[in-house]
Amino acid sequence: MRGIWGLVLVVLMPFGALAQGVGLDLYNASKFQEAQKPLIAECAADKKQSCEALGDLYFYGDLGQSDYEQAKKYLNIACDANLPSACNNLGLIFQNGYGVTNDIKTATDLFKKSCDLNVKYDSVKGCENLALVYRSGFFGEEEKPKEALYTQKSCDLLGGDGCSEIGLMYKDGRIFKQDIEKSGQYMKRACELKSVAGCGNFGLFLYSKQDYINSLKASDFACQYGVAISCLYAGVIEEDGKAGKQDYQGAIKHYSIGCDNENFDACNNLSLLYKKGLGTQVNFENAFYYAQKACENGSSDGCVNLAILYSNGVGVARNQEFADKLMVTACNGGNKIACANLKEKQRN
Repeated sequence: MRGIWGLVLVVLMPFGALAQGVGLDLYNASKFQEAQKPLIAECAADKKQSCEALGDLYFYGDLGQSDYEQAKKYLNIACDANLPSACNNLGLIFQNGYGVTNDIKTATDLFKKSCDLNVKYDSVKGCENLALVYRSGFFGEEEKPKEALYTQKSCDLLGGDGCSEIGLMYKDGRIFKQDIEKSGQYMKRACELKSVAGCGNFGLFLYSKQDYINSLKASDFACQYGVAISCLYAGVIEEDGKAGKQDYQGAIKHYSIGCDNENFDACNNLSLLYKKGLGTQVNFENAFYYAQKACENGSSDGCVNLAILYSNGVGVARNQEFADKLMVTACNGGNKIACANLKEKQRN
């Protein structure tokens, strides 16, 4: 699914599932090596969930490396028993050609079976993967709108990423007529279902509505999972006090995570806080480091900041010639402050 304004896989075992066998007990305790032999015995005794767990052990390489031949064998047993997650993973084997000839048609049939079983949570991935096949145009341009059908079904089966994707469709006017309010409703639902992408998108939606308190909550959640733009927005809300009070230390935390995840405007904002000593001690070395990182990776604001540091000799040896070049770079990148600075300098 597409990311920000694109997964959290929720696995719920039915009550009493842990009592169905020692192998499943060990599997759910992540004791994979110990689980293998009892799972084989349980699967042979017709315990289908043990077959599925065994297939997943081989599929995900939990025993050291993936064994797709064995994964296919046991997932096929589980899929024949109508366990939707097994059908989905079996579909992935055929879709990606893991140990078999790449076969999108067979993969699609398996995704559809998983989705059509209509099991909350467990059928979600099958619906999502089926939607992606339709989006790819594999069945032709005229079939692409079916992406929305299966994405909606994913959402209905409590798939948060599906709800987030429907929200993006309404926001962008793709497949559906553009409807920003309905977009927000789907993003809210996605975030309530703990979708990382959903909370990121919902945070941006709320920011646009100036609901900064709830935007911060949603953005903070997404940021903790590495959604860099959510970190930037959370930091801006805290730095500017938009949610009620300024929180420079919170801003530093969020900008740091955002910068680590390659949002370079977050790097620049972090530089400015170090330069001003807000939420931390003044640290010109860090101010220079983060400004340079921002500028070198395409942040025009970062280049303006770096130019000022070079011009004033802060955190680095003074170099006016290089500072001027940085201002030109920033102006060429569309930075109005840099362009205004260059015009003023030409007048003088």
